[in-house]
Amino acid sequence: ASSSAALGCMQLAKILGATTIGSTRTSEKKQELLESGYDYVVAYQEEGLGQCVREISAGRGARMIYDPIGGTFAREYYDGLARNTTIIYYGMLSALSMEVDILPMVRTASIVHPYSMYNHVVNPEQLERGKKFIYENLASGKLKPIIGRVFEFGEIVDAYGYMESNRQIGKIVVKVS
Repeated sequence: ASSSAALGCMQLAKILGATTIGSTRTSEKKQELLESGYDYVVAYQEEGLGQCVREISAGRGARMIYDPIGGTFAREYYDGLARNTTIIYYGMLSALSMEVDILPMVRTASIVHPYSMYNHVVNPEQLERGKKFIYENLASGKLKPIIGRVFEFGEIVDAYGYMESNRQIGKIVVKVS
């Protein structure tokens, strides 16, 4: 929930009227993530993610999952899938290969959709529609980039260490001039 991509996705989902549930390993970032705009945040190493999603959604489950982790992480949320859930894999933070348990997918008729922005920017119509949506929502203030911390170029090693620490919420920026 704390990466710049996840925070951007949360903002886009809220613009489209969705209730957002962010997941994070521990409760350390929970309050700050709620303050950043999530409706709910679940610390999945401390709470059952799928069970919490069921409770939050009054038993219905999540209709869409945005998963940057991949690997075996899906096991954390399988119990929270609604019927016809779309699971979007956009990153592979835990592994270069996926392990998808078919039975939870079959039971819920879920769909796995690997995503890359690059598949859409090559289509001029999709690119223009996407840019228009982003620019309009930036201009209106509904979409706000979240900068976690700014480092000077001479602090590049510190910036990398900060990224590896997983303490950030938002984008880590390194100034080059």
